[in-house]
Amino acid sequence: MARLPRVGPKELVLSQAARADLVDIARYTAEAADEATAGRLTAKLDAELHKLARIGHGGVPREKLCPGLRLHIVGNYNIYFRVTATETRIVRVLNAAREVELIQFEPRD
Repeated sequence: MARLPRVGPKELVLSQAARADLVDIARYTAEAADEATAGRLTAKLDAELHKLARIGHGGVPREKLCPGLRLHIVGNYNIYFRVTATETRIVRVLNAAREVELIQFEPRD
C-alpha cells in the first residue's frame, strides 16, 4: 500500500464521473423528496469534499478496488478519492447501496 502524501491542504479536483454523480444525486433527491432537501444534501456533500481537500488526506484505503483509491462515508453516500502531493481528486460519489465491485475504477481517474 502506498504512503499518503503529507497532511495539508490540497487542490480539490472532481472527475467527470464524480461531477455527473453529484448532478444525478441532486436530481434524484429533488424528484424523490423536494428541491430544499436536494439543496441541503448537495451542500453537505460539497462541504465534505472541501473538508477532504483541506485536510489533504483521510478516509480508508480501498486498494482492492483500485490502487491508491480511498473511501470517505457521508450518510448514505460513499466518496471515492485519491490523494497526490498537490490534489485531492474525487473519483466517484455513489450511494452506499450500489454494488461497488461492479464499478470500474481506473488508476488514472
